[in-house]
Amino acid sequence: MRVHQAAVADADGEVGFQLDPESTGGRVVRHAGVRVPAVTLAQACTGTVDLLKCDCEGGEYDIVDQMTQELAARIRNISIEVHDLDESRNVRRIAERLTGLGYRISEKPDMWERGALHMLLATRAMDT
Repeated sequence: MRVHQAAVADADGEVGFQLDPESTGGRVVRHAGVRVPAVTLAQACTGTVDLLKCDCEGGEYDIVDQMTQELAARIRNISIEVHDLDESRNVRRIAERLTGLGYRISEKPDMWERGALHMLLATRAMDT
């Protein structure tokens, strides 16, 4: 196992990371915040991955959009917190994208009764 001290983003390089002073969390932002190293999903996930856990405060769309059939074939399970952001960025879109990549989806909708926060577990049989 290797640990990458980097954010997963849509391109290698640097991204801004915005800290939230009222929580322990933060999120990747385009043009503000502290600058941190960034790698693509393919760069971070070399070899076989048993579990990819995504809790990235809206960044899940950039991550899932990077997934190809080849990359999905190496990632067995994905646990992903999904924020409904708008009509084109919502749990339905993420579920459809992952289903199209061969994953079976289990969903816990409306976590904590916030209305726009969901938990998905995506499971895929490994290609042989």
